[in-house]
Amino acid sequence: MKENEGLQAYHRLFTAASGKYIVVVDDDVLDFPTDLDAVFDRYMTAFDDYGFLCLNVVQNEYTNGAKPPADAYSLDIRDELTVERGPAGGWCACFRRRHYTLLAPLIKRRRLSMASGEDGMLSNMFATYLRKKHGVIRDHLCFHATGPYYAAQYGHLDREIEKYKTVGLRDLATAYEDHRDAHVAPVPQPDDDTGDDSAQTVV
Repeated sequence: MKENEGLQAYHRLFTAASGKYIVVVDDDVLDFPTDLDAVFDRYMTAFDDYGFLCLNVVQNEYTNGAKPPADAYSLDIRDELTVERGPAGGWCACFRRRHYTLLAPLIKRRRLSMASGEDGMLSNMFATYLRKKHGVIRDHLCFHATGPYYAAQYGHLDREIEKYKTVGLRDLATAYEDHRDAHVAPVPQPDDDTGDDSAQTVV
């Protein structure tokens, strides 16, 4: 079986890229604008002092889209375009290939993990060495279906729990376990005494 490279695969994939921009989309992003390339090109051109931009996220009763709270951001408005300057997640993000190429020798030395992902690493590297800002494109959203509710809906709750345990994110693993345990209910038993009264189902 081929070894799972995990986030380390980004180093190889970024190096293999050939376009003007490199765009990263997480596997739990279920929807994004059909004109994504045009959106990123427009904002990367208008905000050329930014090195790393991501889409905003849908937020509802089940997910915050993994976006930090509003007080982590300040508005940067240029003509009719608005960027929320602050933490930029890698859920659906864009950066310039030439910036990556400039810093590739330094970037490739960094070990990536769930606890220290590519988004924060790239944002910090671009800010430190190229003096480039990072932020969120306010008016263009993707649906980043994070959180235990959607993990359960799409059948990968146990996978997420194991993933977070493996990388040492115990608090996240516990939150997902709590959701799973809260939604386990007994199976109604038949009237006769032939059923196994220990059976359970997840709802």
